[in-house]
Amino acid sequence: GIAGYKDTFTMMRDRLRGKAIVHRVGAIKDKMAKLSFLEAPFEAGNVHMLRAHWNEFLLAQFRSFPHGHDDGPDAVYVALEDFSRHNTTTFDRQAMGF
Repeated sequence: GIAGYKDTFTMMRDRLRGKAIVHRVGAIKDKMAKLSFLEAPFEAGNVHMLRAHWNEFLLAQFRSFPHGHDDGPDAVYVALEDFSRHNTTTFDRQAMGF
């Protein structure tokens, strides 16, 4: 819910202070409209994930969409939308302190 979003925003802003600017993003209420944005980059093969056990949780959320939890797909939407807006194609983990 909203409280979780605010807590996450605050935590990320504090953790990345001095490394990156963290922006609030408005929530899109219509799940289908929001995740339709992801269709083109996924179908074009432009989204790559590190092969790791923790991705199974995210993939399970995508498979159960729109009937299950959608926090993971929401996070992917926000990241790809931000990359698109800033003409960025990669996430530099080292620059972000990860």
